[in-house]
Amino acid sequence: ASKPAAKTTVSSKTAGSGQTPAAGKTYKVQPGDNLSKISRKCYGSSKYFRLIAEANSGKIGPKMQVRVGQTLVIPPLPGK
Repeated sequence: ASKPAAKTTVSSKTAGSGQTPAAGKTYKVQPGDNLSKISRKCYGSSKYFRLIAEANSGKIGPKMQVRVGQTLVIPPLPGK
């Protein structure tokens, strides 16, 4: 029997697998997170942090700050 899945902060099973999450996936910000870390967790690279920032422009502070508990949209990578 398989163990119940641990509570995850990404609503997609693709996080960390190198696969691009589908449109409409979300991520709940955890303590210590910033956009680069979230990008790395969701896409496997921190270089896509601006993509996440643009998709959440109304939720992110002027210095690209995120708050613990915020739910962010994780958009698909362009061309994928």
